[in-house]
Amino acid sequence: MGFQTIRQVSLNHGISRRMLCYYEEVGLLSSHRINDYAYRAYDDAAIKQLQQIIILRKLQIPIKQIKTILENQNAVEAIEIFKQNIEELDERITAMSTLKSILAQFVSELQEKADVRLKLDLLNDKTMITVMDSLSFPKNKIEERSAMSELSKANEILNKVNEQRPKFSLCFVVARDDKEIIEVFEFYQRAFGATKISEFVPYNTHIHIIMEIHGIEILLNQDAEYNPDTRRHDGGLWAFDNDEALNKTINILSENAIEVTIHSWEHWPIAAFIIDKYGVRWGLHN
Repeated sequence: MGFQTIRQVSLNHGISRRMLCYYEEVGLLSSHRINDYAYRAYDDAAIKQLQQIIILRKLQIPIKQIKTILENQNAVEAIEIFKQNIEELDERITAMSTLKSILAQFVSELQEKADVRLKLDLLNDKTMITVMDSLSFPKNKIEERSAMSELSKANEILNKVNEQRPKFSLCFVVARDDKEIIEVFEFYQRAFGATKISEFVPYNTHIHIIMEIHGIEILLNQDAEYNPDTRRHDGGLWAFDNDEALNKTINILSENAIEVTIHSWEHWPIAAFIIDKYGVRWGLHN
C-alpha cells in the first residue's frame, strides 16, 4: 500500500491543504500518521475517495449529499440524489430561459417606442420592472407571442423577488458553510456596525446574507471550497469622519488579518490597507 503526503495530494489533485482538512472534518476523507510523521498521509483508498469527491463537486453536488452517496453502497440512494439535482438544474434552466425571453421582449418593445429614453446607470431591478409594467402589447399580436403566459408568470416571480430581496452593490464569497457565513456577518457587524437587510436560501442551497455598511449593500455568499488564502475581494476605499470609529474598525479588521499596512500622509493622517482574515481588501482613511 502506497501513501502520499498532504502536500503531494494537494499538488497532484489541485486542491488546497485547507480543503483536504475540511473534507476530513466533515467525515468525507480520512488520513493516517505514519511512524509519528508530523503530516497527514493518504493511502490508495483515500485517494480514490478524493477523486470521487472531486468529480461530484465538479457536478455541483452539495457536500452533505456527497457524504450520503459515499456512505451508502446502495445505488438507489445515489440515483435519488442525482434526480433531485437534475430537477433543481431544470428549474434553474427554465428560470434563466424565461428571463432571457423577458429581456428580449423588453428590448423589442423599447426599440418600437421612440419616445422611451433610458439611461443605463438607472436601469436597476425596480426601474426595469416598472418600465416593463408600463409596456403594453397590441391585441392583435397577443396570440402571436407564444411566450406571453410564461413571461407573465416570470414577471410575477420577479416582482415577488424584488419585494423580498434588496439590491446589493458588492458580493463577497467569504465562507464555506452556514455557520461560517453567520460568523462573517457578525465580524463585519463589529468592525463597521453592519446591519442585516436580508437572509435567504435560494434554490434550497445555503444561507446568503445581504448586509449594509454605511449605505452600501453587500451580499455575503459561500462556497464549500472557499479559501481566503487564494480568493480575494475588493472591499473598496472607505473614508471616516471620526478617528475613534476609524481606529476601532482598523483594530477589528486586523484580527488574524492576512496583511495590514498603516500609513500617515499629509492628506490622510491615518490610512490603513488591510486584507482581512476572509480575504477582503479594505482601504480605510480619515
